[in-house]
Amino acid sequence: MPRPTAGGSSTTPMSWPGWPADVLRARVRAQESGKKADLRYVIPREGTIRWVDTFAIPADAPHPAEAHAFIEFLMHPDVAARNANYVGSATANSAAMPMIDEALRSDPNIYPAAEMRAKLVSLRTRTQEESRSENRVWTRFRTGH
Repeated sequence: MPRPTAGGSSTTPMSWPGWPADVLRARVRAQESGKKADLRYVIPREGTIRWVDTFAIPADAPHPAEAHAFIEFLMHPDVAARNANYVGSATANSAAMPMIDEALRSDPNIYPAAEMRAKLVSLRTRTQEESRSENRVWTRFRTGH
């Protein structure tokens, strides 16, 4: 059901799941503007696409040792917790969990229960024809043709 946004318009977006952080930013902006808004990120009860974050280093990275060191730094539990709390999103770092804000840790849309996780599906790699078909649909949608 569409709900008014902080600016007064209505929207029911489909969001890639980070973007609980987008919802948190929108809440802050609504509060700053003095507007009352009920903004939430929810997972449909039927399930949705499983989301993952990935640290990756390109094969031709000019400084792979430094990239590895940075990733290792980000994986320290206190750093992972600080990042999750700041961004308002999940961390897969189980050692960081005790340091995650309770409101975030207990949000079932950020950390879904096992029954909901069972309804999450991973995207599979599309065939070339599927990618072409998707591109055609999006092109028609974006151009109105």
